[in-house]
Amino acid sequence: MKETKLPEENKSVSEFVQNLKEDAKEILSDKPTTRRKILSGGAVAAAVFGSEAYGQIRTASQASVNNASVQEFLSSNRATLTRVDADVLPGPSTCLSQVGTPSNVHKLLQKAAFGWSKTEEANVTAMGGYDAWLNQQVDPYNWQPYLDFEDDLENVYGYDAIHDPPGGPNICGGDTTLADSIERANQWRKAQVVRACLSPAPLLELMMIFWGDHFNENINEPTTDLRYLPMERWNNVRPLAFGWFKDLVLSVATGPAMLRYLNGFENVVGSVNENFCRELMELHTLGVGEGTGNCYDEQTIKDLSPALTGWQVTVPTTHGSGPNCGVVYFDPALHDTSQKTVIFPQCPDNVTRTLNIPSGQGINEIDIVVDFLTNPDPMKLGQFTAEFLATKLTQWLFSYKPPQSVIDAAVDAYVNNWGSPTQIAEMVKTILDKSRIQCAGVLIKRPMQRLASIIRATDGAVTDPGTENQSGFLIGGYLQRAGQVPGNFPSPDGQPHGKTEWLELLKSIWELAARISFNDYPSSANAESFIASVPDTTVLDALNTVDTCLFDGFMSNNDRNAILTHFAGVAEPLLDTKKRELIALALASPSFQTH
Repeated sequence: MKETKLPEENKSVSEFVQNLKEDAKEILSDKPTTRRKILSGGAVAAAVFGSEAYGQIRTASQASVNNASVQEFLSSNRATLTRVDADVLPGPSTCLSQVGTPSNVHKLLQKAAFGWSKTEEANVTAMGGYDAWLNQQVDPYNWQPYLDFEDDLENVYGYDAIHDPPGGPNICGGDTTLADSIERANQWRKAQVVRACLSPAPLLELMMIFWGDHFNENINEPTTDLRYLPMERWNNVRPLAFGWFKDLVLSVATGPAMLRYLNGFENVVGSVNENFCRELMELHTLGVGEGTGNCYDEQTIKDLSPALTGWQVTVPTTHGSGPNCGVVYFDPALHDTSQKTVIFPQCPDNVTRTLNIPSGQGINEIDIVVDFLTNPDPMKLGQFTAEFLATKLTQWLFSYKPPQSVIDAAVDAYVNNWGSPTQIAEMVKTILDKSRIQCAGVLIKRPMQRLASIIRATDGAVTDPGTENQSGFLIGGYLQRAGQVPGNFPSPDGQPHGKTEWLELLKSIWELAARISFNDYPSSANAESFIASVPDTTVLDALNTVDTCLFDGFMSNNDRNAILTHFAGVAEPLLDTKKRELIALALASPSFQTH
């Protein structure tokens, strides 16, 4: 059988799926279908569901949520459904739950918990409902289930370095070889997978993915140091993921990985490096291009960069050890102490703003700069940063093309909560408020989200995610081939959220679904308990159970009919191989690829 390669950039979903369907002829004509054949590529899923099915997801995700065709897509045309959410706050009529549409809680979990699951919906009920669950999710830091889970990562899973502070013994003591640093990086990567799949605070993990892209650093860059990114994410990002945005920007700007990755530690008086200053505005606060990105120009970057000089990392050499390894400090001798006048000439409101920094401000200058970029005071730039951040957050949590009213509400939450330690939490709660959750559109699951959604929906287990070099494990066997190993994205702009290629990688979609269903990651993860609970009496019994348990009854009619057609004439009761094949198809179906 010829090898089917992943799609090139200029190859459409339709063309790619057609190639897979040609491969499928050999697989589907070989009776009985063997386990080896079932695990082959994406050909089976492509043949069963057809090229148009995956293309429809992309079309729906790219359209406005107010478009009638998208609303029809979201409803899945399931006329037999009778669910209705009785707890709906007043809001726009287009956002109200109707008979036959997912409940508010279902929609919330789709957006905030890696996808709906029966277990998580039960947690929402046990915690007192929609608002109580959401309030807890944005404030997990003193919540005992979350604290216990993090303890388990260290004490049960053995990830003893992921909670280290700068200078911690597991980061800087003893072995200083490359192998030691790789081990620390692998622990962090494994922890990211386990957190996404099993943490009782899934919304925090979704936000950590968001901030990981927003403040992206490539762990494999020689300057970044394999140890410093994990340490920075734990100490500088995670505690502030729902906090005051100014604090978060400052914390990352003075984090050991960011100072190294974007050359901040090389930015010294007499030898200014503009790299971090540029990304601070382009990626972290104002954005780039039309709109808020027009608040600055090349001269702005040149004049602002000296204000950020003098920040250093103890033990800057790769893999070096020492009692203060990774500690960040300010060296006055390396700082430009001169008075600075920085002009921001091109803001969207046509008002030229000027930042004046008197001489001798020293260590405080970075605070002055970040405040000017994030403070919504009319003569500062925070109002434009609010628009940039609110748009990104709404696209991450709500839809690729969200209603302007939702973005505006998130901007208001940013402004009204300026200075609050819960500023970002209030923005998230505003975006996910149940008065507007029914307006949320289709988002395509990225590889990590797809993995987490499968494990969570099946109440699956994750034992050892493995490393990039282990093809029989989750990281090396799935995330690497799907292109989303934590910390590996090379560009500082982070992984693209709306990347439609996530859908086009049908080979990785099918492979993950099939390998989980056939327990082909035995030392890494499994869903055996769920699979055992699916009846084998008839195809319809098995499919109805899968639909109820994995989709809350919202698998599309097209996907149900495609699966029923594929299994037409199969002997009943079902062989174990056939039952697992049905579950794999459900997990690879178009219905399961969105959230």
